[in-house]
Amino acid sequence: MKNGKAKELNSHVNIELLKASKDNKGLLKYPKRIKSLTGQGFNIISVAYNPTLEMVAVTKGGQYDNINLTAEYKCTLYIGKFDRHGTIEKLKPYEFNKTDFSTGFASFSMDGMTMYFASDREGGAGGFDIYESKMVGGEWSAPINLGNEVNTAGNEITPSRTADMLLFASDTRAGFGGFDMFKAYEGPS
Repeated sequence: MKNGKAKELNSHVNIELLKASKDNKGLLKYPKRIKSLTGQGFNIISVAYNPTLEMVAVTKGGQYDNINLTAEYKCTLYIGKFDRHGTIEKLKPYEFNKTDFSTGFASFSMDGMTMYFASDREGGAGGFDIYESKMVGGEWSAPINLGNEVNTAGNEITPSRTADMLLFASDTRAGFGGFDMFKAYEGPS
């Protein structure tokens, strides 16, 4: 990468989403900004695709400090379609976002019909809890808290579902300090 191009990428205030394709030798080309997400006055905190790469969940925030989970700055979840050219289309706010809490860090189940995310909405076990929302009739259902087997009085974020477990980060459970990775299995207690 030429110094001018690297300097250009690093000079932006907002965090932006980039895509890179491979050349005929299999090497990554210079990344390009995804045009539908740039220049809108927000930071992109996380992006997740469903298994078929047709749907995308984007966590946006107004300030970089969203990564630190500060109550002062909120993050918001958006859902959109991802086309084969790498452009996100029809990006709309998740129906159950509110301005008095954060919702974000989403991922999809293996079949793409359930979305997992973290939120510090009222009624949770503590700070950020992990919730699920199911696709029913082409719409996302109201969020359901995954309960005390997963959530604690602290913060649980960045859920990721595999075929047989939910991976997530927690800053409250016994670990090495800060956020540590944990897993939960579905099934009888």
